[in-house]
Amino acid sequence: YMRLSGTESGSDFGLTTVPICFVGRMMFGGDSFRFFIRGQGGTHISTISYSGALLSKNDTQWGMALGLGGGVMFFPGEKTFLSAEYEGLWLSNAFANTGTIGTVAMGVGFRF
Repeated sequence: YMRLSGTESGSDFGLTTVPICFVGRMMFGGDSFRFFIRGQGGTHISTISYSGALLSKNDTQWGMALGLGGGVMFFPGEKTFLSAEYEGLWLSNAFANTGTIGTVAMGVGFRF
């Protein structure tokens, strides 16, 4: 889920996108430190809203979504891990103007 919003010249706009993708991941490394790369492909549903002095508009579109990313995982204990990753996501439709979105994520996880 991604939400972008802003204001320019007295007009408010917002873009919400929900990618629905199949993701494959390949991991390398040992028990305490691992690298991974992943790829994804699927679709996304995007909603745009625009509100200005002369026009207000809401619309929904769908398009293709393709992504490529990678990261690292560190396992300090038997049940916990820390992760950091980067992903580039390509979206195609008129709202996104067929462009890319880059994301950085860091997290703490627990294995069961």
